[in-house]
Amino acid sequence: MPRSFDLPPGMVAASGHVQFLAQASGAGPRVSTDDVLVAPGDVVDFEIATNLVGSRATVRP
Repeated sequence: MPRSFDLPPGMVAASGHVQFLAQASGAGPRVSTDDVLVAPGDVVDFEIATNLVGSRATVRP
């Protein structure tokens, strides 16, 4: 299900790097992205795959 949200500036490191984390419901396994470099106004598509290992984040300006 697609969802969108804005990251407040305080949640983004001064360098512009963020990392996304997905966890199966409950206390299931987790997966995290590599550091993603973002700038104000960027859109990040974080696709969470059924098999969490296949999840990925891509940045669109």
